[in-house]
Amino acid sequence: MIAEQISDAKRSFKAMAGMAAWIAAAAIAIGCALVMFCIALFIWLADRYDGLTASLILGGGFAALAFIFFLGALFIHSRREQERRIMEARRAAQSSTWMEPAILAAGLDLARLIGGRRAASLAAGAVAALWLLNKTGAGASGARQPFTGSKR
Repeated sequence: MIAEQISDAKRSFKAMAGMAAWIAAAAIAIGCALVMFCIALFIWLADRYDGLTASLILGGGFAALAFIFFLGALFIHSRREQERRIMEARRAAQSSTWMEPAILAAGLDLARLIGGRRAASLAAGAVAALWLLNKTGAGASGARQPFTGSKR
């Protein structure tokens, strides 16, 4: 069983490496085609205008293209930072849900009901269970929501 999983992993790795090689070859071919198109565009512009004007036109076009790419990267970075802040807020909200006054009051009432050493060991077990649940369920989409009192 483990040998089959290892051989499956090897096959998928080999397939991925082969696919990466073909993608790299395609990227090189596209790069060469773009260089040739730029040379052809320069020659056409140089015939129509002069060499200096053709160089300035192509340089301005590439500068504008680089600026557009920079704006795209900036947008992606700001979106990622926003998602990171949202995830941190969710984690902070999930970790502090057991500190709600209603839950703490219910825990104290339960401790009084049980009493003594049993309450301390039960509280330690409950804290450990909550810690494990928060640790394993941090990435789950069906995380516990705080009780609001009604289901409307």
